[in-house]
Amino acid sequence: MVVAGFLDALIAREKELSTWIGAGVAMPHINRRDSALVRKSGFHILQFPDGVKWDNGHVAFLVVVVAAQDNEHLEILSGLAALLDDELLVDRLSKTTTAAEFIKLIS
Repeated sequence: MVVAGFLDALIAREKELSTWIGAGVAMPHINRRDSALVRKSGFHILQFPDGVKWDNGHVAFLVVVVAAQDNEHLEILSGLAALLDDELLVDRLSKTTTAAEFIKLIS
């Protein structure tokens, strides 16, 4: 759960340094200094089967928006990055058509 200003902070962070991690995945998140905008840590996974343009000509098929309080972002980002490091899994996740199938793949 986030408060007003989170989206602006997310966009500002992306302008400072891309959150592209490779393998068709981007993980936008805010700077630690803006963590007061987060009331409860969590993330949302956005699926783009046809891809969406990211920085420097990259194409993202999965965009994982992370909202974390204080230092929790490190744990969340590292866990998600390890999971989404598999290009075959990312491809399958980007093409699933049901939430149940998506959840099964990441479990």
